[in-house]
Amino acid sequence: MKRFDYIRPSDLREAIALLKEHNGRSAILAGGTDLLVQIKMRAAKPELLIDLKAIPNLNDINFEKGNGLAIGALTTLRELEASKVIRDNYTAISESALIIGSIQ
Repeated sequence: MKRFDYIRPSDLREAIALLKEHNGRSAILAGGTDLLVQIKMRAAKPELLIDLKAIPNLNDINFEKGNGLAIGALTTLRELEASKVIRDNYTAISESALIIGSIQ
């Protein structure tokens, strides 16, 4: 496996700055399952991994009548499937999340 640097920014502004600074040479780590497999297979060769998991509110699910639904970038399939807001207002999303993955 190729060596890479790892940074865990604490806010979105820092993450965006890192992406700009390392344009094309970085990868975002959110869940990590697919990316880590790609790195092991040498299909992805980032010089820098930017881990978003320490950034607050990226897994929020917000719904407002008239404004619709906002799903954060780090929201898991389990969170979508379990969300009462999603189940009550967006049944297809809840049902899809249930069949796509499995509880680990």
